[in-house]
Amino acid sequence: AKEGEGETALEGVHPYGLKPQGNQHYSSDKNILDISLGKLRALEDSCVHHVLSMLSAKELGRLAMVSKSLYMFSHDSKLWREHVLSATKGDFRFTGNWKETYLTHVLPAGSHAGHTPLQISNCYSDFLYQPWISAAVAIDPAWLTTESVDRREGLTVEEFIEKYEKPGIPVIFTDVIPKWTAAKEWTPERLLAKYGDKKFNVSATVKMTMKDFFHYESQAREERPLYLFDKDFAKTCPEMNDQYDMPPYFAEDLMRHVGQAN
Repeated sequence: AKEGEGETALEGVHPYGLKPQGNQHYSSDKNILDISLGKLRALEDSCVHHVLSMLSAKELGRLAMVSKSLYMFSHDSKLWREHVLSATKGDFRFTGNWKETYLTHVLPAGSHAGHTPLQISNCYSDFLYQPWISAAVAIDPAWLTTESVDRREGLTVEEFIEKYEKPGIPVIFTDVIPKWTAAKEWTPERLLAKYGDKKFNVSATVKMTMKDFFHYESQAREERPLYLFDKDFAKTCPEMNDQYDMPPYFAEDLMRHVGQAN
């Protein structure tokens, strides 16, 4: 559904019909969480979620059949994401959502008919709704029309320190990246052709091949998505190390004072 001109746009509706807590003020229906969560309702939604995070995937699936409230909690994407990463160690192909991805990878081929979300019309929870809305809100183009950060080229190190570093003012260097070989070589097509089967860190404990990661990021809509952040990428692909260089403004590597991780 799209909102009016100049307002925030929402891309779609929550797949399970979940609504923010404030919407209950405009409805005569009771919150299903108050009706069918039992004694767990004494806990904050975040605490219920934490308790469920201790369950196995099989237990989580069974719990979803107990009541509508537990169905909603048991289908939270963060819970299933952790099960996917734990079970596959990054060797997975994302298939639309995390529960579907888990079932596709752990069940025998052909035995999974697919997951169709149930729409629960009277479930209100800010905790469960917030991650989805954060990923679903489209950026208003009006937000991008104002340039409030300086864009500079030919800036000397001394000018950078005096005008930007010391006073803590942000600046964008427009003449650094265009000089890198990486500016031409690091396109999705070329990266996939050269390094598609190479594995890179997407978390502290999980590695994914570049082709699986690119597939994931083209489909996933998450508040806090996985992302490639591998400080040792040049060891995996040595030639990439020669395709960029450190700008003189950051020649001093302050991270060296932290020491090496064990």
